[in-house]
Amino acid sequence: DKKLKWEKISSILQLKEEKSNLSHKLNQNSLGDCYLISFLRGLMEFQKERYWKLFGACFPEIGYYEIYFFNEKKENVLIYVDDYIIVDNQLKPYFASLDEKSKFGVGRSILIEKAYAKLNGSYFNINGSYQIGDPLFYFTGFKSLNIYNLNSYNNEDLYATIKEHIKAKDVITTSTPSAPKKKDENGNEIEFPFPISGIYYNHAYTVWKGLEKKKDIDIIEINNPWGCNIEDDMENFKLNLGEKNKKIEVNHTI
Repeated sequence: DKKLKWEKISSILQLKEEKSNLSHKLNQNSLGDCYLISFLRGLMEFQKERYWKLFGACFPEIGYYEIYFFNEKKENVLIYVDDYIIVDNQLKPYFASLDEKSKFGVGRSILIEKAYAKLNGSYFNINGSYQIGDPLFYFTGFKSLNIYNLNSYNNEDLYATIKEHIKAKDVITTSTPSAPKKKDENGNEIEFPFPISGIYYNHAYTVWKGLEKKKDIDIIEINNPWGCNIEDDMENFKLNLGEKNKKIEVNHTI
């Protein structure tokens, strides 16, 4: 059992704010907010200027941070938080966390998750979402363009649209459906195990870039908000290109 407590963030992280390549430092941890973390990763990677504009007055010396959101009426809402976060018995952030290989922590980004929870009433209320576009509205005031039924789109047109938005440095997130059910020997429904494709069920990702075609297959690179190095699971990450199975080089992205 992990004993949880509130700890001042500056006592466990070095809060040096680097304004480049921030995205790989913020990871989803014990909270089911992959939709939020994947959006923040995209914002930090492709819309850095907008990311920094989320913050109002910040006084790290006294642990005071202001973060701006929008409400349903598209009005600015100012949320202020202190710099205490929930940590486990090893003093590691329990919710939004940091890449362990990062030399410096992106402390403000963890506090964005805290402010988003406060905006919605609690951490419990942001645990899971059926609308992965929700963060876009709350952070920008704009509604997201949602594509639900990929089968209704021509593949070429869809891929061209995605590449167009990637080129424009728009934030794109995607999600997978819940795991299909199957029955065990006793007739009880169970979920499928880890998928052979390496793409997890019921999970959100950041669309990172469009790659060149291979064997007439359009390749899109997506970023897992778990942010872990999954080289140990390389055997599970294969792509059938029409010949033999070829491994995808995996480190944060698949």
